[in-house]
Amino acid sequence: MESWEKNFNAWQKSNELIYVEMMKQKKGRTRVYGRLLSFDMNEGYVQIYNDDEKSVHKLSFGEIDHISSTKH
Repeated sequence: MESWEKNFNAWQKSNELIYVEMMKQKKGRTRVYGRLLSFDMNEGYVQIYNDDEKSVHKLSFGEIDHISSTKH
């Protein structure tokens, strides 16, 4: 969790493009690209702004299979 928080802080500060892989009921595996707006380690969620859709996704840690920078 500590490394997640470190990454989240760095991504938010640099406004870096990230992607989130998740499993959605009835939709299957999906991937969202966007920028990290906020996160709360205590509540267990992240808010991602999707550049393409111009929308905000609030995701709980339980929904997320993988989250990473697109710079890899």
